[in-house]
Amino acid sequence: MSWLERKFLKLLGECKLHGFIHNFQIDAYDIRYNEIRTFYADFCFPELKLIIECDSEMYHSKDYQKRRDGTRQEILEQAGFTVVRFSSKQILKEREATKTALKKAVWEAAIRKALLPQ
Repeated sequence: MSWLERKFLKLLGECKLHGFIHNFQIDAYDIRYNEIRTFYADFCFPELKLIIECDSEMYHSKDYQKRRDGTRQEILEQAGFTVVRFSSKQILKEREATKTALKKAVWEAAIRKALLPQ
């Protein structure tokens, strides 16, 4: 677990959110290469099909990294997941706003699950 993910885990605890799995493995079809690819979500609420990604500046700020993240997110969204990203700045310096956004994302995912046929 990265240092940023440890900080985010504290936020999850402060929000009293449960049901998530760290480094959750997702196998998703990539239409571009006609193959199944394996991804690991930083945090995933599998029952809600909600992925939370913690984006540090070191690994997510350069153009090629943003393109890679965008492609990955597109594949995961095509597989039915909702992907929410939080930057290191949000996690470290905007804690209350991040907690509010996190709770909102979980709430909206729960509503989507309740409204969609099973």
